[in-house]
Amino acid sequence: MINIKPGVYEEYVSIPVEKPFLALIGSGADKTKITGNRSRRNGFGTTDSATLVVKGPNFLLQDITVENSTGPGTQAVALLCRADKAVFYKCKITGYQDTLFADHARQFYRECDIYGTVDFIFGDATAIFQNCNLYARDTGAVFTAHSRDSLKDSSGYVIQNCSLKASPEIATNVSEMNAYLGRPWRKFSTVIVMESFIDAIFNPLGWEPMGNSNGELVTYREYHNRGGGADVTGRVKWEGYKVIWHHEEAMQYTAKNFIDGDSWIPKTGVPYYGGLALT
Repeated sequence: MINIKPGVYEEYVSIPVEKPFLALIGSGADKTKITGNRSRRNGFGTTDSATLVVKGPNFLLQDITVENSTGPGTQAVALLCRADKAVFYKCKITGYQDTLFADHARQFYRECDIYGTVDFIFGDATAIFQNCNLYARDTGAVFTAHSRDSLKDSSGYVIQNCSLKASPEIATNVSEMNAYLGRPWRKFSTVIVMESFIDAIFNPLGWEPMGNSNGELVTYREYHNRGGGADVTGRVKWEGYKVIWHHEEAMQYTAKNFIDGDSWIPKTGVPYYGGLALT
């Protein structure tokens, strides 16, 4: 365990696969920040732009802000995670386009604030976001772009008991918002939004196509959500989209079943729901 004192750390941090069971504990996300400004605009590819790269398994980040300060208009990753059994607790992950590259393996995010614009949570991880605040920083924000290109893959994003809304910095423009829950980076893209607050900033369609995808092969689900944007009557008519009506079906997307969370999350001491949050 490494305790990090309050401060703004202008540097790039990489946790290699050879460094498992590492915990970085800050003094609070409002006090401890790791920040960088690499982006495609200044010559870095999407992967190379990340402020923090995590590949070592059984990783824990707590009470820390990870920022890419580049600003809007270009790909610029704050956090790239490719670690199995990675946990992020009470963190702030902030950027604009491509903020969080949740890519590969099992990941768990609890009580995190995640800010962005276009595809700001993307990649092919098997990840659960619980009790997080997901903030759109642009009127046309797209919250997720999950990438799954094979039926043999079991990856996907589950957004559970979270709040999806406009960032306070653009809250006065809510009437102009036209956000989307996600779009398929690859054809088997999988995203489940359940038991969450969906604010009235979303296009009634909810989901947006990407490239030549017609939504036939995606797995997009909504279950027991609330808020002004949770009305599913105007949602896309894709074959791969449906509303879950019964909790038995929703159970397959819980931490216990989707990421085998009961076997490893308790070891971190981070609170979590193994099952459904509200039913």
